[in-house]
Amino acid sequence: MTKGYSRREFLKTVVITAGAVQAASVVAACGSDNNGTPDAPIDGPVPHPDAPAPDAGPALRYPQSVASGDPRPDSIVLWTRAVPAAGGDATVTLQVATDANFTNLVTLSTSTLTAAAAAANCLRAKITGLTAATTYFYRFTSLGVTSKTGRFRTAPAATADVQVRFAYLSCQDYTGRFYNTLVELLDASNDDLAFVAHLGDYIYETTGDPRFQENTGRKVVFTDQAGAIPMGSGANTFYAAKSLSNYRELYQTYRSDPILQQVHEKFAFINIWDDHEFSDDCWQDVGTYFNGVVDETDMQRRRNAEQAFFEFTPVALDAEGVGALSLTGDQLWPNEALYRDFRFGKHLHLIMTDFRSHRADHPIPESSWPGNVVMDEAAVTDTLPALYGDLAQATFDSWTQGDVPLLKTYVNLDDAMYASQKTTAKAQLTAKYVAAGCTATRADELATAAAQGNVGIAALNALWTGLPADQITALTVAPASPSHGISYGTMGKFGVCTLLGARYLVVKPTYDLWAVYRKANAPATEEAYGTAQDTWLDGRLAAEPDATWKVFASSTSQTSFIVDLSPFASVLGPTGIPPTQLYLDCDGWDGFPELRKELHAKLAAANAVIISGDVHASFIADFLDEQSARLGLIEMTGPAVSSEVFQEELRDTANQVPALSGSPIVGTLITILDDLLKTGSTMFASTNMMYANSAANGVVTVTVNGTTLVGQYALLGFMEALTDGTASPSTLRALMTRKTLTIPKGGGNKNGTPTLT
Repeated sequence: MTKGYSRREFLKTVVITAGAVQAASVVAACGSDNNGTPDAPIDGPVPHPDAPAPDAGPALRYPQSVASGDPRPDSIVLWTRAVPAAGGDATVTLQVATDANFTNLVTLSTSTLTAAAAAANCLRAKITGLTAATTYFYRFTSLGVTSKTGRFRTAPAATADVQVRFAYLSCQDYTGRFYNTLVELLDASNDDLAFVAHLGDYIYETTGDPRFQENTGRKVVFTDQAGAIPMGSGANTFYAAKSLSNYRELYQTYRSDPILQQVHEKFAFINIWDDHEFSDDCWQDVGTYFNGVVDETDMQRRRNAEQAFFEFTPVALDAEGVGALSLTGDQLWPNEALYRDFRFGKHLHLIMTDFRSHRADHPIPESSWPGNVVMDEAAVTDTLPALYGDLAQATFDSWTQGDVPLLKTYVNLDDAMYASQKTTAKAQLTAKYVAAGCTATRADELATAAAQGNVGIAALNALWTGLPADQITALTVAPASPSHGISYGTMGKFGVCTLLGARYLVVKPTYDLWAVYRKANAPATEEAYGTAQDTWLDGRLAAEPDATWKVFASSTSQTSFIVDLSPFASVLGPTGIPPTQLYLDCDGWDGFPELRKELHAKLAAANAVIISGDVHASFIADFLDEQSARLGLIEMTGPAVSSEVFQEELRDTANQVPALSGSPIVGTLITILDDLLKTGSTMFASTNMMYANSAANGVVTVTVNGTTLVGQYALLGFMEALTDGTASPSTLRALMTRKTLTIPKGGGNKNGTPTLT
């Protein structure tokens, strides 16, 4: 464990032992907080979720209702937030029963708990000693006010031959959007769900990011605005959470939604996080809002985000143990371990992973200069055969895709003969970094790092633009026999401090080659899970071999998204985007292609099925090996609950990029994407794409038994998220389209050939 972090207790979690069930002699006739009604569309200022009612109101409120989580055969974690009108701590009494009327109460080793003001009045208790495969009900009472009633079902014992049904969700933006898709889970047909797995982006840390959030309707307003990160400008200013208060208010606001509350009341959740619980496209404790203009490393911000997550999420931090659950500073980043696994009867082993906390930086830095060479000629020569075989025999200057040369000539700027070019390059690059928004000090630091080593000749000579003609002549580099290699520019990077060619729109052939090289020579740059989680994962994939189905939960989709723009060279010309085969998004698993290849081999060997989220689209992928044979590995990427769908997000994000804003390429990209999603032809590498829908929100339910795994998508058109339709669940469900994937269990416990209906 990393030393030097506070052991101060943030959230006290009591471990309670359950005993026999007994009839209640008296059922308390307390006031109830069961008076929530669905939200109406909000046009004006949104009241804070903790704001008291206009009249005096009750002595205490449960503004986020109740929740349960991490169900196991003998335990559960229960949660509420009890806020006294007078402030301060709240003493709360817990009741657990086997019936909704609380006539058959479970005896508890203690039932008196404290919702401490220091923990935002959140209360979390782990109940042990429960009976497997049993439905329980629970509620909290304080100051004469009783919470709503929640229910949960413990997991069946590992030997129980029973069918298990669950749902999985991701990406539930609140800003300007409604949780209409969640009515599917509240329908009586889904009463038997054992749990809900939430795969991340439970909250979004921004209050109105124009790239993907609405600026009308429901809003999040930070009380501690001074403690937030201001973004945008003028009337378009919005904020990103930074302080503990900011993150707490996000959970308070999101959980004020009555439909989300009802889902929590009805089902236990198993949560992992993705990026927006902390910061968009984050890695470890680093944000990426400003694309390298400033250093966004912020340990305290990361720890604030995690503290709020653990305060508001019913997670058992001790996994299956019964040790102390209290949240302390040394359990936060970098010491947290959110990954864990669960067993539900004979047929389900669920593995929940954490892609964000310990992963490497995006391999192409946003602050990088396109001219820096990352693979010299020798490295390219040595690595090409490993990935491209016969291409190793090709001459360097003929390796192209479409009309795009995939290698660039370079010189070593540290050679004494280029001393004047190095000095001038640093000065010119410093100016570029300052123009991008860097301070003089940071610009000097970045320019110094860039103006050294092997640099592409074309990028270097481009730095002389604007200088006097005689100086350009003296500085221009044109060696007779230059070396050829791969630079950031040959992977799509153009400009400094940009996300294009770094996280998005990355040239696939050169990036793939570099990934092979990195894996062999700098494996830490190909790290997604961290050493501890990798070791744990290997152990869990080998564990529970008797389970019929091993379901691997990934916060980010593992399906590759590739678009070939070579036919559109004339349209792309003014944008600087290379007309070749591009990865759309290297923030996710496309950023780690070699690591993903290794992981898929392990998952296929374990006969796993992947469930994932993050991309705001629905995909069903049947992965293939390098010989185009089935791996026996299927991924079901689930849609967003309410967030902007993939199709619209691509359009809006593109229009935020100066090089693309207003360009016809935006419409062209959308057209290409739609066509590829319909045909599944060339967009998805090493994949039989069985289904794709980039224009709908929704939820997925999964049913497992001894012979099949069935996943059902319930999808709602993306425009429906902009208005509240939850007052008429039947109307919303009638608008839903449904797709069902059936995977049979084949011989030797292998996953059989899937079918889609």
